[in-house]
Amino acid sequence: MTARGWLLIGLLFLVSSACATAPTEPAKPPTVDVTGTWEGEWRALTFSYGGLVTMRLQQTGPKVTGEIRTNTPTAPGGELAGTVASNVLTFGTTTGSFFNAELTVKGGEMSGTFPWYGMQSQMVLRRK
Repeated sequence: MTARGWLLIGLLFLVSSACATAPTEPAKPPTVDVTGTWEGEWRALTFSYGGLVTMRLQQTGPKVTGEIRTNTPTAPGGELAGTVASNVLTFGTTTGSFFNAELTVKGGEMSGTFPWYGMQSQMVLRRK
């Protein structure tokens, strides 16, 4: 093989290795179990709107399923699916109007934020 051929192979190797991605960090295992019934309130932060909320959750390892219900007609809730990493529950409804919620669990309380129709909203729940 000529020097030009080796140079081309070396150049291709450098270009292809530059496109490699770093491995992603594995999710931290759950340090909490959110199984059970949680009740509390949610509210939109940009204006005074919100209501009562109840979540019934079942956790198996890091996976969480269940339902979320509210007393608010414009945010009825629905079935949900999510995961727990460390002490953070991240979930969204598979039907309904709650998406990309991230709640931090501390003892018998969880709280956090989620977007609701483009507005930042907050939720605070306590274990029943």
